[in-house]
Parts: sequence; C-alpha cells; structure tokens
Amino acid sequence: ISYIFTKSIEQFIIDQKTDIISSLVAQQANRHINGSSVPAFHTWETPESRKKFQDFSDEILHSFSSIVAVQLHSTDGMLIWSSLQSEKIGTSPEAEEVAETLTTGKISRSSASAKTISELGVSTLVGMYVPILGENGDIVGVAETYVNTGDVAVFTRNIQAVLWVGASLA
Repeated sequence: ISYIFTKSIEQFIIDQKTDIISSLVAQQANRHINGSSVPAFHTWETPESRKKFQDFSDEILHSFSSIVAVQLHSTDGMLIWSSLQSEKIGTSPEAEEVAETLTTGKISRSSASAKTISELGVSTLVGMYVPILGENGDIVGVAETYVNTGDVAVFTRNIQAVLWVGASLA
C-alpha cells in the first residue's frame, strides 16, 4: 500500500511540475518566438530565427532548474533546434509524441531515450512535448523539454521509508 501511495504522490508532484513548465514554455515562446512579423518556425534556418530559438532555450533552461534540455520541432515534426549536442537538426524525430502533440494540440509526456539519458547523465528524465501556439491560436511548433525528476523520486522514497518505519513500529 505504501508503494501505491508514494507512486500516487510522485505522479501528482510530476503533474504539478509539468503544468508549471508547460505554462513557462508557452509564455517564453510568446515572448521570444512569436512576437515578430517573420514566422520563426517557417524560417528556422535564418540567423534571426536561430537567435530567437537560442534566446528561448536559454530562458527556459535558466528559469527552471529541473529543465535540462530543450528542443524545437516544426509543424511537420522536423527538429529545428536542440540544446542536445547529439541531435541532428533537420531530421524527423523518432518519438511519436511530437506527432501526437501536433495532432491533438495537447501536452504529452514520455520517458527519455537511452541516448538522451546518456548525453545528459541523468536517469530520471521525463520528456514533455508542449504545443507552441501562434498569434491566431494555431499550432506553429512543438517544444520538447527534458525535466529531471530526481528530486521527486528522492522525496517519495523518503515518504515510503517513513511509512515503512511507522508501520513496523505500530
């Protein structure tokens, strides 16, 4: 029972954290990417668009300490920006979550790939795929962020230990 209880708490905390992060992503996308007459996701290879993506990525990575990587995808799913060194810009992702987010307009989550875990050196990663909306409310791209949930895992393990000790003393 303690395992189920702590897993429920862990999922609740991760849900709360990802809600905050998705809101941050939307706000910073409006601030850094959407506010120009030139649509950055359509002109992603230009220096002006690359600068916007860099500013967006820097802001996200410095605003929330548990975000450890940022990637951006165009509406056809192509990877157009990444803070990960191992990713090849201009390729289509292997993850189905990008297509799902583009189709549904909803945030999706997944575990990080072994390649991403290896590059970042963090095993407790959750990938979040957040739709980026244009000024008309249409989807102009997808932000893929990797969130380190290690602090949540430690917290829930501590709760579980307290429950076990309490149960053994009762």
